Amino acid sequence: MMKKYLLLLPFTLILLSCGQEKETIAYPDKLMGMELNYTYSGGNEYVNKYTPEGIYYQYRTGGSPEKWFGPMPYNYKQTTNNEHLISWFEPKRGDYVTLLINFEEKTVFGSAIVGQKRVHFQEAELKYAKLP
Repeated sequence: MMKKYLLLLPFTLILLSCGQEKETIAYPDKLMGMELNYTYSGGNEYVNKYTPEGIYYQYRTGGSPEKWFGPMPYNYKQTTNNEHLISWFEPKRGDYVTLLINFEEKTVFGSAIVGQKRVHFQEAELKYAKLP
């Protein structure tokens, strides 16, 4: 009886490893190559760029305004109100970021846990959305 289980073990391990492929993330075509520039009510300005590798961003009012951070995988959903909900995690900084973008009203609502310590929750004015 024990021999049967020993013979099944390698087969079971092979089957389990087959399901361990890396998941491919499909990003929305409508965002590919787009750059968004927005300034929060508190004064911080950002530019986001959406690419097949993930999201990049610049912190324009920070210490390195021309530096691009990323790429980071992101989540995307279009709401029933035609708004765009985007979220990502930045592992190096420990930031969890969520944006709700309304292109018609030119607004961005940002919510984030910054550095796993501070909560960011502000509205921003969408200055431009540059298409590729």
